[in-house]
Amino acid sequence: MKKVLLIFLFFSASLFAEDSIQFQLSSFPPHADIYLGSRPSSFVQRPLYSTPATIRLPLDSTQVLVTLFKKDYADTTIDIKLSPNEKGEAFITIMLKQELNEKILEQQKKDLFRRAKKDYGKKVLLGTIPASVATIINALILQYHIRQAEEISQEIEETIIRQNDHFNSLKDEFRHHKHHAENFKRGTVISAAATSLFLIVGCTLSF
Repeated sequence: MKKVLLIFLFFSASLFAEDSIQFQLSSFPPHADIYLGSRPSSFVQRPLYSTPATIRLPLDSTQVLVTLFKKDYADTTIDIKLSPNEKGEAFITIMLKQELNEKILEQQKKDLFRRAKKDYGKKVLLGTIPASVATIINALILQYHIRQAEEISQEIEETIIRQNDHFNSLKDEFRHHKHHAENFKRGTVISAAATSLFLIVGCTLSF
């Protein structure tokens, strides 16, 4: 079974490699952000790649515009002409120059701060999912207890003999559902407020 799986993976990788150029991009120092295509107006947006990286490009690609960004280093934009080998591989290492301009260094800090803020905002927005689910569940259970309390209340009003165990049982059941309805009402309000808070904070930080 393992041999079959390995053969399948090898065949798939070979087939995939033939349909694309494997562009291997590295930098010194490493861990620089990679932006493909037109140069970004700012570096707040998190990139898809970071050096060293293997980027798959269309087989007919002849060149690619690359911008590298790393804190404390000058951002670098290069139009690279691709010359893949017989395996469809192209390699390049870009040397980054240390940035000395204080204004640019300060702008880098601002961009990275905004990027971190956006990332945190997205994580906060994810908190709306469990909070919303909790709101829906609480609301459904609240409606159930309200309906049960209303039905029992109607039955109590229609009961003629009120000095027996059945009547007392109805009153206890009514109090039970009313008590739970109040609890789940509070839960619904709290979870709805949490959902709103996550949404407001997340949107504020993300945009």
